[in-house]
Amino acid sequence: MKRYWIVVCIVFLSLEVFSATRRYRLSVNDDPAIAMTIGWEQVSGSGAMVYYGPVDYGTTYLSYPMSQSIDRQVSAKGMTNCFVRLTALLPNTEYYFVIHDSEGTSQRMWFKTLPQFSNEPISLIAGGDSRIYLDNAARVNANSLVAKLKPDAIMFAGDFTWLDLDIEWQDWFDDWQLTIAADGRMSPVIVARGNHEYSTQEVHDLFDTPSIEEYFALTLGGDLLRLYTLNTEVAIGGVQTTWLENDLITTGDNVDWKFAQYHKPMRPHVSTEPEGNDQYNYWAQFFYDYGVRLVLDCDSHDTKITWPVEPSTSAVSEEGFEREDINGTVYIGEGGWGVPLRTNDDNKVWTRDAGSYNSFQWIIVERDTVQIRTIITDNASVVSEVLNSDRFTPPANLDIWTPSNGSVAYLLNNKYLGRPMVDVTYPYHHQYFGAPQLATIAATAADTNGTVEYVEFFINDTPIGTDSVFPYTFDWTMPMDGSYYITAWAFDDDGIHNISEDIQIFVGDINISVQIQASDDDAEEYKSDGSVDLTSADLEFCVEEWIWPISDEDQWLGLRFQGIDIPIGATVNSAYIELTSDESQTSGASITIYGENEDSPASFSNSSNNISARSRTTSSVVWTPNGWSAEEIGADTQSDDLSAIVQEIINRPGWSPGNNMAFIFEGSGTRSAYSFDESVPKSAKLYITVSGPLNLVEKDHANLRVFPNPASGLLHFNLPKDSENVEVNIFSINGSLVQREIISSSLSTISLNSTLNSGMYIVEIISNNERKSERIIIQ
Repeated sequence: MKRYWIVVCIVFLSLEVFSATRRYRLSVNDDPAIAMTIGWEQVSGSGAMVYYGPVDYGTTYLSYPMSQSIDRQVSAKGMTNCFVRLTALLPNTEYYFVIHDSEGTSQRMWFKTLPQFSNEPISLIAGGDSRIYLDNAARVNANSLVAKLKPDAIMFAGDFTWLDLDIEWQDWFDDWQLTIAADGRMSPVIVARGNHEYSTQEVHDLFDTPSIEEYFALTLGGDLLRLYTLNTEVAIGGVQTTWLENDLITTGDNVDWKFAQYHKPMRPHVSTEPEGNDQYNYWAQFFYDYGVRLVLDCDSHDTKITWPVEPSTSAVSEEGFEREDINGTVYIGEGGWGVPLRTNDDNKVWTRDAGSYNSFQWIIVERDTVQIRTIITDNASVVSEVLNSDRFTPPANLDIWTPSNGSVAYLLNNKYLGRPMVDVTYPYHHQYFGAPQLATIAATAADTNGTVEYVEFFINDTPIGTDSVFPYTFDWTMPMDGSYYITAWAFDDDGIHNISEDIQIFVGDINISVQIQASDDDAEEYKSDGSVDLTSADLEFCVEEWIWPISDEDQWLGLRFQGIDIPIGATVNSAYIELTSDESQTSGASITIYGENEDSPASFSNSSNNISARSRTTSSVVWTPNGWSAEEIGADTQSDDLSAIVQEIINRPGWSPGNNMAFIFEGSGTRSAYSFDESVPKSAKLYITVSGPLNLVEKDHANLRVFPNPASGLLHFNLPKDSENVEVNIFSINGSLVQREIISSSLSTISLNSTLNSGMYIVEIISNNERKSERIIIQ
């Protein structure tokens, strides 16, 4: 009986302490530098008020200097949704608040208003498609990462739930509480309507959007950013597009950046999804003409980022766009905030990178530069939190997607054409160091309309130090074997900065692991008729088994791995492919493995004989795997050593770090493994360990000249008389090998490839384990 009364007392006290509110949310109804909307569900009780102020008084509500009653209350999705619209706030200020009603006081939460001037950066998270089917784990991960990254705002481009049911929305808001940081910090969400929001006005009723029509524009960070939220679930032409054009014209150059978000993409990167021709016809040209530089779309359930593009029907365009790096629009997103993923199988020539991942984009906006990172959200539980005082440095263990074109995409603001110029001059791109050691990183920087204040150096996107005196250097000790990206940022006296090209170096033994990234990276080909299957539910090495009376069929298989970072001249120590079994199979099998004898193989296609017709390496390996049990991954599902095959591929004259690598299989017996289309996490992986080439000594040879500079057609080399088999490599400014030659006389000449465009290139000369590197301009 005593225990019973203790429980009753605890329940009673709880009802006294806590208000009858839950499912909290922040949204933006006006300029978030001076306004913020607080929303919640009122379960019971009356007289709810928000108590708030710039000083943290915990849950002692009467100590807060300001209070406000409910501005709007609406019943939607089985909830009584209440909104308080706070105005006249101070910019760039922390506000703490509680909700108090007749039944008690909520937990203490807080937010920070955005800055009012564009000289301060802001952090955004952008994504969408959080509807789930039975399992909410991926959505929980994404929400948890929001709490750890603490953005200034969240762009959410629609499709919150699956069937738009009340219980789904209530679950969604329960999960949304995970976006609240451990210290109570909340981030406001700016929402667009998706096709799974079946009713008009429901997004407005749940988030108190600025307009019932659910298309609107907001300015963030003073004159930093104008964000357009559009609605693909109503008529795109007519009133909506007229409003968009008028606002774009009125805004003009009064802001540094213009972004947009909406749900259905113009050109989805999943082949089963319909083209968004209305969006393209009405909006694409406006985006380009009026300087909308970044657009978030969703709906296709994959991940993409494009190069900057403009609408075009020229001979080099595809699906109405062509690349335009100066003023073009970058399209990101496609929706992976917890939704079941689809296969990314419809890339364009202007696609920068794409895949199928649970992910969102993390965007840092500064007045002269935008940084875009794609964050894979599966490991949220082990990611550290950013500091409130430093929300722009990636926290430990954050899984930043690093495809072949790099982990960060940069947009440069053309309003600031006087930005400083900066280049890393040492180490050299693709330089190899035999072991971790001290290196003095050097950079050159100049400003045409002022002075360079300082240069900041970064390793793998993490700042390591600055120098404010020319020549700009920083001593850095390589922490361990591996590959590293070095970048320099130059800041001028106007507060504008510019970013150098990435310089990649290799140190010691390098361990590489790469997984299949796309549906057309694994494939099967029937030997009987040459037909190719790109979307098989599993991969059967190398006999497709059928139920009697259908005969089994021999087949070729192909696996392609993207972005293999092996330095030129490296020695391969080990290499193998690891599969995951999807069936139990114990009968004998013998599998012959070849490499594709190409510098950087293309993805597989469904054209006849697309696997068997490919050129194969001289080296091959015969693998006789042991029996497999279902779901097995480990020693028995790992191929025999493929070092000789990989060595033959990287010894090709056209090999360059970052190239793709493919393998071809044939044989007898059957081993069934997961394909990319069956399970992305269980698809094939390639593991390689390499040692770098012989240590090369960097020297400035006074008697080794490259001329003329600028060059056109021919390039001359004045070499020492004892030079033999001198290797000449020409790289584009982003590190791609574009030409390789071997020369041997004291005065030699090479013809430049006619396909080289005008621009800056890096010429590397290697002789007797010594190297010279020089930048040239080709006209």
